[in-house]
Amino acid sequence: MNFLDEAMKFAQQSHEMEGIVKPPEGLHLQGFEKDAEVLNKLKDANTTQLIEGIKQHLEQEGRPGSAEVIDLRSKSMILGKQIEMAISGNFDPQLIEQADLPIMLDMEHITPEMLQNYTYAPHEIAITPEFQTEFIGACHTLKYRLDQHINKTANRAADYYSNELTRERTLNEKLKELFGAKPEPYEIPFVPTDRVMEKLRELDSRKFYTRDELVATYRRELLNLMKANPAIIGLEGSARDSKYLEEVLNTIGGKTKGLVNGQMLSEDMPFLLGMLNTELQIYPEFSNAIYESVGRELSSERK
Repeated sequence: MNFLDEAMKFAQQSHEMEGIVKPPEGLHLQGFEKDAEVLNKLKDANTTQLIEGIKQHLEQEGRPGSAEVIDLRSKSMILGKQIEMAISGNFDPQLIEQADLPIMLDMEHITPEMLQNYTYAPHEIAITPEFQTEFIGACHTLKYRLDQHINKTANRAADYYSNELTRERTLNEKLKELFGAKPEPYEIPFVPTDRVMEKLRELDSRKFYTRDELVATYRRELLNLMKANPAIIGLEGSARDSKYLEEVLNTIGGKTKGLVNGQMLSEDMPFLLGMLNTELQIYPEFSNAIYESVGRELSSERK
């Protein structure tokens, strides 16, 4: 099963995520009220101003990886629109420049046959060296942010649960208390998988000489489980997309002529990144607004 198939399956599944870890200091989201206000203030902005305004807001809010998701997803949307223009015979560099957007397609190396056969695998299209470098950099940055977010979240969750699970109660009592309430959107969920439960029962049956040894052992084992399977802490999408970005980088990183799989970059990627909205607390309307803005500014009716 490839990454996109896995993502589609993931999107159709419902996950019962219970257990609570409070958010880090300074990150207390009650909803998307601020995001809606920002979007309203940017209603008259062009696409570039809209993207930069949203990214700046998300950076100020301190939501890990969210600005980088918007950056890469917007690049994918703009590329997708330019591919659409080229296939329909309406590719207009002047219109793109007037919209203050980068020209991403290398039309000198795109043949009529390439456009005619684009809907069939391998969906080959030529992009400019400048855009290739920029896109690769954006992929590296987002992958780093996702991996960093997974690592920090796992450490925080391991700290919390190693203390909670080593209090003087039976294992069943501790689990009942921990998983008795569903987390708020800004809290770290905890999914007690079969592997987690097996490990907790094993640890519960062991003897420890000091509380420090007890807590340290629980923390180490929980951290290893969470890093190996980020779905345990509600970050299945982040882990999946990190792997997908690695696949993208391996695919386009060594391309010297700029020939890439356009579908992977302009269709699959926006879909997968859109599934991070919940995990990274991204207002869905941000991406919708960018998509609509790109469509308006690159419409042939504006000529």
